[in-house]
Amino acid sequence: MKNQGGFTLLEVLLSLVILATSVSILSSLQLRSLMRMWRSREEIERVFLVKKDLTDIFLKLPEKDKPIINKIEDPLINITTQAEDINKKSGLAPFMETIKIVRSDAEWKSNLVDRKLSMISFILKTEEKEQ
Repeated sequence: MKNQGGFTLLEVLLSLVILATSVSILSSLQLRSLMRMWRSREEIERVFLVKKDLTDIFLKLPEKDKPIINKIEDPLINITTQAEDINKKSGLAPFMETIKIVRSDAEWKSNLVDRKLSMISFILKTEEKEQ
């Protein structure tokens, strides 16, 4: 009888272990990539919601001491927008008479973690009409 060439049981098991390890590493990397993409997409959606709220504020300038609070149900996010005067010590002090700072702060929960986002914009002060 001729000596038949083939793989031993040890060689087959070793190749299966190597294959299983490489597949688990690749699937772990793919899962991590998908989770990062999902979190980035969620954050981009929230950024656009805050930008939309901030542009809505451009139409109605809030008073300094009166913040505008906007709660959006789907997706659940709390946005607080408030107009502020420029600090006198700031480099923008020469523009105090013409510009206001509008700050929007957003808060939401993502996978049981509290997330926050702040955006700042500048708007021109409207001249108040004397009556």
